Amino acid sequence: MPPFFAMLTAGMLASALARDGAQFRARYQAIASCFKNYGKIRARRRLVSGFRKQSDRDIFRKVLRTPRFEYFVKTFTGKLRDYIDDVLP
Repeated sequence: MPPFFAMLTAGMLASALARDGAQFRARYQAIASCFKNYGKIRARRRLVSGFRKQSDRDIFRKVLRTPRFEYFVKTFTGKLRDYIDDVLP
């Protein structure tokens, strides 16, 4: 979770510096929504973890690979929709 919030916060800062109010509000609302719904999110994670066959660690090892530098550039320039990730082996 800390990298997620750090990236949203950095994106908010970049949006503020670029004076992009829509992007700033979207990132702010994402953070606010996570805090507002924290109990609900945690309860659903526990439910899913109860019947899942793979641990969080195994899933995150496959899903949360370090993206290429281009991902961060496109994130901060507001062009993330143009990013194409490598296919997993």
